[in-house]
Amino acid sequence: MVTAKPTWMGCSPGWGCEAVINHQNKAFDLAKTVDVSHGNYSAMMADTIARFKEGKPVIYYTWTPYWVQRRAEAW
Repeated sequence: MVTAKPTWMGCSPGWGCEAVINHQNKAFDLAKTVDVSHGNYSAMMADTIARFKEGKPVIYYTWTPYWVQRRAEAW
């Protein structure tokens, strides 16, 4: 059985978290197991929620407290 790699939903280009995510991806050799996506943060959070609800694997980076985390805890 082939399982799709999760998408690591990053942050908007130029934000500090972009550098953190890119560093972790390289330092831990995660490219073999996850796809990283950077872009418009609001759009990526909407995509994160949709993927989660569809049962697709997803990893996301956010600060807390943040509404996405509270919603995810309720699912």
